[in-house]
Amino acid sequence: MAQTSPFVLIRQLESQLNGQLMHYDVSDMAARERRLVIGIRRDIVDARLDTRDYELSETRQEQLDNAKAAIERLEVLRSSILALSEQNVFGAADVAQLTAKIEQIIVNLQ
Repeated sequence: MAQTSPFVLIRQLESQLNGQLMHYDVSDMAARERRLVIGIRRDIVDARLDTRDYELSETRQEQLDNAKAAIERLEVLRSSILALSEQNVFGAADVAQLTAKIEQIIVNLQ
């Protein structure tokens, strides 16, 4: 079975997250939820860029540094998704699917 590129996986994750979050008006959310949604949107873009940099790295050390940055951002993203699930923004199935995708990306970065 061929391994999917981390960049392709994170683009899929970004698309899925944005698709689910577009149904919510951030201005109508409570302050905590609004911060989490804005943070998720920022972190997924930053993680995508870190993953892109990982794949374009010219040295192994550069690749390891970019992988570490991407993994740290993905961990924050995972905790933000869990926090939003407590506010009923994401359902249990969504959380399971999103966190499984995040875990798959992390495994592919290592």
